Amino acid sequence: MSEVPLVDRLDHTIDVILTRGDATAALRDPELAPLARVSADLRHYPGPQFKARLRASLERRATMSSAIVSTKVREGFTTITPYLRVREAGLVDFLNRVFGAVETFSAQGGAGGVHREVRIGNSMIMIGEVDPKASCHSAPPSFTSTWRTSMLPFSARSPRARHRSASLLTAHTASGQDL
Repeated sequence: MSEVPLVDRLDHTIDVILTRGDATAALRDPELAPLARVSADLRHYPGPQFKARLRASLERRATMSSAIVSTKVREGFTTITPYLRVREAGLVDFLNRVFGAVETFSAQGGAGGVHREVRIGNSMIMIGEVDPKASCHSAPPSFTSTWRTSMLPFSARSPRARHRSASLLTAHTASGQDL
């Protein structure tokens, strides 16, 4: 057992390791040997400049992420709520008949159309019925084509949709292949 305190022996061993000197004497000291091995392993870890750059980058990302993410989600809604634009009225009635949708809000939109919000199960959908006389927006696809491309995979699995006379024209998998 050495008369020199352990902390001082470790400090000297670390200095030797950092200068790439011969630190094998530390391995003969049973109290110092495990700490010397850890010190030798830690020598290969990133330097202070790398750590500073990494910290700055992570802090910048965290700041950007918190600035982008909205913490306020209207009650009853989820983080992402689909908004469907259709040319004619009737989608809400259809969603009610086929999926049991309940209209929770309806108001005249700024461009002359109607904004509607419906709940299907625990999900919300917003619907914009475009005023056909308004020329400020291009007309969206018709309700029929929107139903065919967007809603059919769900209807294919929905007994209520089949019971309410919804017909499956073509169902696609996520990769676009026909079912």
